[in-house]
Amino acid sequence: MIFDEDRLDEASTPPAVSRDLSHCRLRTWDQDRSCENGQAAPTCQLCGSSDDFLGQTADPLPGRRPDDAVTTCPPSTLTEPASSPPPRDEPTCTSTSTWTDAHRDGLDLHLQIIQPSGDAALLGWDAAFEHRYPCIVFVQGSGWREQALGAAMSYLCRFAERGYVIAIVQYRPSDVAVHPAQVHDAKAAVRWLREHADQYGIDPDRIVIAGDSSGAHTALLVHATDGSTALDDTPQAGALNLSHAVAFYAPTDLTLMDHDDAVRDLLGGVRPSQDHEAAVAASPAHHLDGRRRGPVLLVHGTADDVVAPEHSTGYAQALRRAGQQCDVVLVEGAGHGIWPSMFTPEVAEIVADFLAT
Repeated sequence: MIFDEDRLDEASTPPAVSRDLSHCRLRTWDQDRSCENGQAAPTCQLCGSSDDFLGQTADPLPGRRPDDAVTTCPPSTLTEPASSPPPRDEPTCTSTSTWTDAHRDGLDLHLQIIQPSGDAALLGWDAAFEHRYPCIVFVQGSGWREQALGAAMSYLCRFAERGYVIAIVQYRPSDVAVHPAQVHDAKAAVRWLREHADQYGIDPDRIVIAGDSSGAHTALLVHATDGSTALDDTPQAGALNLSHAVAFYAPTDLTLMDHDDAVRDLLGGVRPSQDHEAAVAASPAHHLDGRRRGPVLLVHGTADDVVAPEHSTGYAQALRRAGQQCDVVLVEGAGHGIWPSMFTPEVAEIVADFLAT
């Protein structure tokens, strides 16, 4: 929901929410001003409702806490999740670089792994890494070109300190291998992490796929095809069983990006208007069906001029039609990219709250 202060009648009494908007879990944070409870959101971008919401909440989704329902409260008012990874004394994190035993098209594909731990110097290695933690598999965006794998590391360390293993995925760039090679590489990374869960203290039942920009596109394709043979070069390996997906400013409909050279390169040198079928097949919504998947969080800036926010709101509608659970967060005034407006403590709090459900 987008707050519109000009349409807020401060003297009026806010109407009760009578319509079922449990699918419209859309929250907006305005980075340029302090949001207060009571600001209005005249129109829901997901369902088109013209009802006003002033601190109101709709019925929560099944199995969710009441405070997880639709709300106009700013992220800064969110509290710590009711359930969270196990506490640790003096939490620290340790970063290692490893490879996934994947040698593809002349490249050795690596993972940058950040582990929550105690102080290994005092406790010893085994004691420092004895716990099992959920894992966030993060696909770094790059326009599907060569990635700067450490670009988001300082932000992702915040989640390691909360008790998550972070694995930053390297994929083949589009000038080496076109779609769906990036999806194949991300799936291979998830499977490698499952096989090495004991070594890295990973809880295999709580693996999250996440990413930003082109990496978010890859992450959503991995999530959408989880449990099917689509876009999988080793389907005999079975489902990934991902617990959640988190996508920052993801391009979800490549047919809307005809003039984007990165999309052209991803599709092998053709633009979506030249091969509409290929662009549709490389878009996450094309792969949705009635199979149950983990819930999805979509985060997008309202001022994104590279990947329009309609990519996230439109994909949320597609998820809803497929019966999937989805949350959308629109960051007011934020453009495309990690810094400085998108990856903030407030957004991190929303992500952590989402992953705790």
